[in-house]
Amino acid sequence: MRALRLAEAATQPYDAGLSVGTLRVMKVLTWPTLNPQDQWLIDGLEKSILESKQTPEEMRAEAARLRAEAEQREFKASREALLTLAANYETVAAERLAAA
Repeated sequence: MRALRLAEAATQPYDAGLSVGTLRVMKVLTWPTLNPQDQWLIDGLEKSILESKQTPEEMRAEAARLRAEAEQREFKASREALLTLAANYETVAAERLAAA
């Protein structure tokens, strides 16, 4: 998952005063392969998640919303993109909790 890049930056301390819970193992999802000229899209999404001021709880709620939206999608590629985005939110939320 490109979230490995996310995980590097997400380990920076998150000042939320939250205790670390049990982190579950998450299924690794990958972004679809894009043409090089379209890579900016994935980079922008990842940057947006990393720079988010959302708490881990808010990020997990967003991930749940994205998963629910994915269930409603007819096209596999759309579902997978939403599920990958949700996984990225979950990864950053877990890393922030672990770093707290």
